[in-house]
Amino acid sequence: MPSIVAIPKSLAPPKKKATTSTAPSSSSSRVLAFKNHNHLRHRLILALLSRRPVRIDQIRPNASSPGLKPYEISFLRLLEKITEGTRLEISYTGTSLLFHPGILAGGTFTHVCEMGRSVGWYLEPLLAIAPFGKKDFSLTLKGITTDGRDVSVDTLRTSGLPHLAMFLDKEGLELKVGSQ
Repeated sequence: MPSIVAIPKSLAPPKKKATTSTAPSSSSSRVLAFKNHNHLRHRLILALLSRRPVRIDQIRPNASSPGLKPYEISFLRLLEKITEGTRLEISYTGTSLLFHPGILAGGTFTHVCEMGRSVGWYLEPLLAIAPFGKKDFSLTLKGITTDGRDVSVDTLRTSGLPHLAMFLDKEGLELKVGSQ
């Protein structure tokens, strides 16, 4: 019959530390997963700045028209335009999104904004990423300027740009509002 012997902790061999794998793992290869459409623009902008892929599931699954709204898809297309190498996968129903961010290229772009939201809705997150482009941004957004839900373009011009200009060493930061 085997005997059981208790070994005091002071005499027990030290526990081995968990070993790490030798395969390289980069933080940019892990996909961040979220559910629902809340903070969609912010999640995409932060993914772009951190170079981390993002998966968002259950986007309005029980709504009468499930999935991404047309203005959200328009914003995703705008992000594809102003970046190099961005890959975007949207499920057939629009309730799932996989966003692999590319590099902020900068340059001159024109985008027609979906009428469901004002230009300020598109412009607000773009002000956060504009300083990080390889080249200067010259962006023309066409759409409605005020809709009662979102910040107006005039408010962004008078309050947002001066704060952004404090952190940039460049002259010529301006936002023009025109009509067609």
